[in-house]
Amino acid sequence: MVSIISGGENTNREDIFIEKVKLSAQSGAKVLVIMPDQFSFEYDRKLYKAMGAKLFNSIETAGFNRLSEKIANMYGSSQGENASDNAKIILMYKAIKRLKETRDIKFYKKSLDKGSFISQLNKLISQFRESGVTPETLQIAAEKLSGSVALKLFDISRLYSFYMDELKKADMKDSLSAIAESVRLADKNKFFEGKNVFVTAFNNFTYDEKKMLELCVMQGVGLTVSLLCDNECVKSFHGHPFATTVKTEQEIVDLAKA
Repeated sequence: MVSIISGGENTNREDIFIEKVKLSAQSGAKVLVIMPDQFSFEYDRKLYKAMGAKLFNSIETAGFNRLSEKIANMYGSSQGENASDNAKIILMYKAIKRLKETRDIKFYKKSLDKGSFISQLNKLISQFRESGVTPETLQIAAEKLSGSVALKLFDISRLYSFYMDELKKADMKDSLSAIAESVRLADKNKFFEGKNVFVTAFNNFTYDEKKMLELCVMQGVGLTVSLLCDNECVKSFHGHPFATTVKTEQEIVDLAKA
């Protein structure tokens, strides 16, 4: 079962959410609360204050990254240590070197030796991975298009592929690949089975985070998501600032239908 609690800043949205967490814990259910990793300490304090020590200690709270680490520790991850920012730069440099060696560069021949280009590529690939875009997806898009866009996509798809290969060869992972791996492990070992999962303080989710939420729906007994979205503002103004949250809400509704 999937339920969504939405409302603006001056509503009782969060009070309703916390009360649902509390009631679920009081019923003896296995409760997991997921919030952004950077807000976990602050939100734990809020839950502790609302629930009391005994009830709070009966539930599990985590961000997606910390949850991924727990799943990997429980079931054993096939991936190695996290790649630091410096390691990512080195791996991208190796990917660029491999592209140069092919002597088949369509567009970015003059950019490959620029330090800023590596930084731009790392940011771009992170965005692709957050959206679930693979090197193969870019390759297919390049083949369907023409002109400079197709040439750019061709080069980037190969650099992306080389980078992922270098990451694997170095036996490293980043936060995105760690979540993807934890989804696989959670699916295989039915990690969310019997759990009532509550999610708050997000306005959107990465591709792999959505895959994890999909598992919560498939394996768990319930998924409740709290979204900051002023519904009256959405109804009244075309240019409202909640477009991302509205899209996320629809994605969660779609999870329930899957």
